[in-house]
This record gives sequence, structure tokens and C-alpha cells, in this order.
Amino acid sequence: MSRPGARERGLSESLSWALIAPALLLVVLGIIEVAIWAHGRDVAGSAAAAGADVGSVRGGTVESARRAALNVASAGGLLDVTIDVSRDVDAIRITVSGRAPQPLELGLGRVTETVRMPVERVS
Repeated sequence: MSRPGARERGLSESLSWALIAPALLLVVLGIIEVAIWAHGRDVAGSAAAAGADVGSVRGGTVESARRAALNVASAGGLLDVTIDVSRDVDAIRITVSGRAPQPLELGLGRVTETVRMPVERVS
């Protein structure tokens, strides 16, 4: 003779997994989304730094700085990249904006980084 409740054990375990599995999946997807956003932010910062390096040397132009930043941003996987470069006598300032390619669009995909670097001077 079977014990009371012995037949319901499988149902209880299935119900637990039905409740836990979506929550676990949501946590894993959230970690992936944040990691992709952090990578996009790092790429935008690296692109801005590369553009500032190229544009700050003697003979560097705004266009060469923009090209260098765009190359790094594109190679890093950023989409819809916009680059704002301003250079004066003392410094160059580059702002790189783009969208990290996220599987779920939760509004975290847009990243913007700015780098300001002094311009090389000849003395």
C-alpha cells in the first residue's frame, strides 16, 4: 500500500522548477545584458582615447582623430556610432556615442564616453 502524498511528490517538484526556472533565466539574461553594456562602454572609452591620441600629436587633424575613433568603435562592435571632435590650441575633446548590440532592448544599450587630452606643443 502506498503512503499518502507519495504520488504528489513529482507534482510538487515540477511546480518548484516551473517557478524557479524563469527567475533563474531572468537573472542569467540580466547578467549578460549588463556585461554587453559594460563592454560597449569600454569600447566607447577606448575609441575616444584612440581618437584623442591621434588628434593630439603635432600634425594631427580633427578628421584623422574622428577616423581613428570610428575604426576602434566599429571593430569593438558598437552600432549607430556618432563622434564629436573639438580641438583648440590647448586640448582636444572627443565624445564617442554608440549602441551596444544587446539581445533584449531594455534601454541600456546606449553608451557615451568623453576624453579630453592636451595637444602636443613644440617648444
